[in-house]
Amino acid sequence: MTLVGVESGLRLPLISPRSVQPQDNSREQQDDSPVLVQNESYKNGQLSEKGTYKDGEPHGPFEGYSKNGQLEWKGAYNMGEECGEWVEDGETVTYDPCPPDH
Repeated sequence: MTLVGVESGLRLPLISPRSVQPQDNSREQQDDSPVLVQNESYKNGQLSEKGTYKDGEPHGPFEGYSKNGQLEWKGAYNMGEECGEWVEDGETVTYDPCPPDH
């Protein structure tokens, strides 16, 4: 998910060194919820990444897309830590399970 730093191999939500400069960054605070939804788009308008934050940390599902709209990666975070199954470039990696409130 993109959200993989090329040099470090670390996932860096919505700040991806391999992402094209986004044209539109949208953030939407959900009513009565500490969760922030963030979407980023390529200059061509195609969605590049989407995910949610809680208390400033990636929390919940995240997805990354190629310039032509194909899903490239997906997974979930629990307060900044990868959890559950992540799929990137057709490979599945399993982390500790996500908590039930996720």
